[in-house]
This record gives sequence, structure tokens and C-alpha cells, in this order.
Amino acid sequence: MPAGLHLMVMQTQVPRISILHAVDTAEHSRVNVPHQDQLRKVNVNYDNRYLGKIEIKTQNLTEFHLFSSSLSVKVDLRASTKLQIMELDCQYIPNGFPEDISSEFPCVKSLSLRLFKNMEKINLLSYELENLTLSDMRDFDEAIIDTPNLRPFKLIDMEKVPTWCPVVGPTLMEVEIGLKNARTTNSLLELRVFAGNLGGNISLSFDTT
Repeated sequence: MPAGLHLMVMQTQVPRISILHAVDTAEHSRVNVPHQDQLRKVNVNYDNRYLGKIEIKTQNLTEFHLFSSSLSVKVDLRASTKLQIMELDCQYIPNGFPEDISSEFPCVKSLSLRLFKNMEKINLLSYELENLTLSDMRDFDEAIIDTPNLRPFKLIDMEKVPTWCPVVGPTLMEVEIGLKNARTTNSLLELRVFAGNLGGNISLSFDTT
């Protein structure tokens, strides 16, 4: 049995599989993966507006990547409490996705969220998180980030910076901010307030387009 496997719905145990690639097909509206002892990484690439549900019951999963343009996909990763890397690129926030991500996934070290329309608030209180990227989240307006081991923190392709975003990070933290159409005085004032919440021991880079 190969280490990687491409399919949409897995019904039984597949010994020794460690990587699963679930790819878009017109016949399927869900991804269902039961517990697999050796499965460590799942990639779901589903450019289908009608994907309904992704359910991963693998308890030893450490890495999950999702690309989806679905309007209302439900993602169930409750069994995968050992996740360390999570990358979600979704048009809309998945149904059931927790606002307090670190409580649901306490072992996550690297988190990347992109697009996520309708997601206005995020809470991250984690000693494990080391890498955080938030990209093109147009409705994002409020965050509480308490991550003592966070090093790179990226806010890129954003329409604006959050109006409320206290950040508790390490003594040395690299922050990258990329704003779209940030030409107005209000945008610069908001950026100044946001930067003030980051503390003094940071390396800050800023870009506008």
C-alpha cells in the first residue's frame, strides 16, 4: 500500500497509509475518513461550491490542509486533537469552526487562515503556537492573541487591521503586515494603534498595494 492515497470517501482501515489527498470530483459532496493508525497528513482540495461535510476521525493526525470554495462546508476535526499544522483556505468560514481555536486544537504549532468571509473574531491563547498567518480576511475585526512562543505573525492581503487586537508574544517577534488599498489617513491611524498593541520588542515590516 503506498504512503499517499487519492480518494474522497474511505470506508475501512487502510494499513500503513500516512498521507491522504482528497481531490474534487463531481459525484461527491463529502469527505469521510475513519480512524487510520498511521495517517498523519490530510490534504483536501475541493473546488466545488456544494461540498457539504468533511469528517476526519483519525486520532493521530498531525497535519491538515483544506482548499474549498464551498458556501457552507462543515469541518469536523474533533477527533484530531494532536494536530500541529493547520492550513485552511476557504471562501467562507466552515460551519462549526471554533472561535477559540487553541482550546479545540491545543497542539497546533502552525496556523494559516485565508479568506474566511464572515469571521469577525478569533481567540488564540496557546503556548504551542509558533507560526501564525491570517490572509485576506475581509470581515476580521477583533482578536485576542496570547502566544508566548509565537515568532512570525503575518497579516497579509488585508483590507484593514483589526480594531481590537491585543497581542502577548515573546520578547522577540517578527510581524509582517500587508494591507490592500491602505492609502487613507484612517488606515494609517489604525495601523499605529495596532502596532502599539504589539509591544516594543518586535520586528515590523509593512507593505501596501
